[in-house]
Formats: sequence, structure tokens, C-alpha cells
Amino acid sequence: MIHFEGDNIGSLLKAEFSLHTDFDGFNPVSFKEGKAWTNIPFKEQSGRISGSSEDSENGNIFTYQGKFFIHRVREEIRTELHPYLGQHIVMRLTDFNGETYIIGAPGMPVTLSVTSDTGENYTNENGSLFSFSISQPYEYLKA
Repeated sequence: MIHFEGDNIGSLLKAEFSLHTDFDGFNPVSFKEGKAWTNIPFKEQSGRISGSSEDSENGNIFTYQGKFFIHRVREEIRTELHPYLGQHIVMRLTDFNGETYIIGAPGMPVTLSVTSDTGENYTNENGSLFSFSISQPYEYLKA
């Protein structure tokens, strides 16, 4: 892998999620017995998170969105990840700089969507592109 020579390395290293009902507490994060973060095995250098904040009459609103790609259209993605589409999830994302972001919270779920594509040519990469987003009244939590 080739890295940018500066101090800031791009892309996501790790993406994980959990259902909002899996938590005992949230600041700091604690799970119910037998519950934990679920790792999402996405393609290296395909993940990103971006954020913005906007002042509103109710205070700051922080918006985060991003994506990650899972190579090959395959059944295990449909059976293991698709059931979480439309669910109330919280995500923990770690970038290559070691910064960890927890976005979403019980009552403020991250929205996860997916598009799958085989590509038009045999040389095209096929797979599933997952996109996530949330607007919340607080900045992300640090893990």
C-alpha cells in the first residue's frame, strides 16, 4: 500500500456497527451481555467519512456521511448485512490515522443504504457500495 507522505493518511481502516438495542450505556459505551461491535469486512481504500456542522435555531447540527465497498455481489452480503438496512444502528469507524468516530446513538440511528452493480464489462469491478449518513445534535463520540 502506498501512503501519503504527510501526517494525514486518508481512508477508513475499520467499520463496525451495532444495533441501538445492544447498549447498556452510551457515554462511555457499554454493551449488554453477549453484545459487541460487528466488523464490516470492506475493501481496503474504499471507505471514507466526511462531516459538517450547521448552526440552526436549536443549536449545532452535525452531519456525517460516508461509504465503503464490498467486492463481489454475493449471497453472504445479502444474508449478513442487508437485514441491517433500515434498522437503528450505531457505527464505530476508525481511520488510518487512528482516529475513532462513533456516530449515531440510541434514538438517533445511522441510515445505511446499499447499491449493487455487476459492472458493464468483464473488467469492471462488481460489488456492493454501502452509504451511511446521520444528522445529530452532538459531535461524534470518541472511543
